[in-house]
Amino acid sequence: MKVELAPIRHYLRMLTESRVAAQGDPMENVSDMDEPIDEMAASAQANGDDDLLRLVIDALAADPDGRLDPFRGSYYGWSDAELVDLLVYAHDRIWPDYLRSLPGDEAEIEFVETPAAVPGRG
Repeated sequence: MKVELAPIRHYLRMLTESRVAAQGDPMENVSDMDEPIDEMAASAQANGDDDLLRLVIDALAADPDGRLDPFRGSYYGWSDAELVDLLVYAHDRIWPDYLRSLPGDEAEIEFVETPAAVPGRG
């Protein structure tokens, strides 16, 4: 499945570039990320992207290999393991009734880029 990169980057950077991430180690107390996670979920839902975001977060958490760089943000030096932990936490917080995919069972996602694909922008 081809997925536009810009909207997903926009949503995930709501986490990785949040004020929590700017204040030090955001994974020290992962529940500090609840507010940015809730804001990301609300934004995705308002833009009709909640199912897509769930699918992508699930796929990235199950198979992050080489696909996390666009989402790192600039405030905190996220490791792959930390980003996966954050994605897992966000998935379970937003969609507690959906089981996460095991590695190899996730949706096949291919990120593509086209101009002006950020949600909520003309």
